[in-house]
Amino acid sequence: MVVEALIGAAAKAIFGRALDAVAARLKLDERLLGRAKADPAQTAFKAALARAYAAFARQYPDLTPSLFTEPFLAGAAAPELAKLAGGQTPDPITFAQRWIAEPHPHVTSPQLRAPDGTPTSLAVEASAHFLRLLEAELRHDPHFRAIFDSRALDALPEIGDKLDRLNEQLRRAIQDAEAYRIAIEGVHTQGSAAIANSTVTTGRDFIGRDQIINHYYLADRYDALKVFYDPPDYVFRQVNVAAFVGRAALKQEIDDFIAKHRSGLFLIEGEAGLGKTTLLAHLVYTRGYLHVFGGRFEGETNRPNAVAHLAAQVVSRYHIESYRDGVSLELARSPHFLQRLLEQAAGERIVIAYDALDQGGAPNDESNPLGLPRSLPDGVIVLATQRPVQHPPRCDAAASRVYRLEAGDPEN
Repeated sequence: MVVEALIGAAAKAIFGRALDAVAARLKLDERLLGRAKADPAQTAFKAALARAYAAFARQYPDLTPSLFTEPFLAGAAAPELAKLAGGQTPDPITFAQRWIAEPHPHVTSPQLRAPDGTPTSLAVEASAHFLRLLEAELRHDPHFRAIFDSRALDALPEIGDKLDRLNEQLRRAIQDAEAYRIAIEGVHTQGSAAIANSTVTTGRDFIGRDQIINHYYLADRYDALKVFYDPPDYVFRQVNVAAFVGRAALKQEIDDFIAKHRSGLFLIEGEAGLGKTTLLAHLVYTRGYLHVFGGRFEGETNRPNAVAHLAAQVVSRYHIESYRDGVSLELARSPHFLQRLLEQAAGERIVIAYDALDQGGAPNDESNPLGLPRSLPDGVIVLATQRPVQHPPRCDAAASRVYRLEAGDPEN
């Protein structure tokens, strides 16, 4: 695979440089340095880089071919990325300057390079976004947590049986990233394909990023599950998700919560019209989170359909092959089945976005609105929105946070 070779070369150039810097900064002894440089940590770094590739491609498909090249990532970009992998803060402007200096045909575009030869605001914005994506992946991974928090040094995972799971995570991450590369580069080579404002057009055909996202969730091998899945295209169009701006402080709070906790519920509460759905649609659109939009599953009677909708995404995203060819309607709608799927997949981080819990009816003794799990397994983070309600959802989570939106907030 093209992406596999790219990720491997970039990781080799970045990883050793970063760990040597960390060893000097934290004064690691040979034992800890050896564990940090061991194969699981390298594999985890490759998987993090592949996931960052896929997430970047969802938001910037037109910029992906020029950013993700072996000469750039393994060459000019390596010093800045090594800072990131070493727990330091790279400079997006420096990264962007090195990016536009590359001899790639797309880099000469006025989108990226201003007439005076400096990076455009788009180039700096995209650089900052990629660096944030990769940092979030590394902060979450237990193999890199010690780099960001020296108190976790003694918790560096042992090699042993961790390697098989890590290799499986890497395989999935590479497979997903390769699918994006094929989708993006494929349209570049078909006739008079053109890209404008991050939307791919070929003649009268329209290929929006939401369609790439839908393919990502329910890949062709999982066609049997499409009967349960409701694509988010309608929601994306309704809120004009591509035009989203703002909410930087709230997004930072969300990122901090995800980085800090292995499992938890982050609940955003506010009255109608404050942009809750738009924010969650933006996060699903740009980050690829699993999703349930309450406006598509209103009322208690639709709760089983919301459960099946999410279950289909979990099976497809985490390659749970035993259910690839479909499941019965009764099983797909079962909250207990969804719980088992999450537990089976939760060796990796899972982030689920639930929008408008209040539209899914009140919680009862059996289930929560929209089928929100009653208990979150280790590794599962839920981001949810709702209007103020008398009876909040019942969710047993290791951590919880309620963020209240106020009507007077200028970002509304």
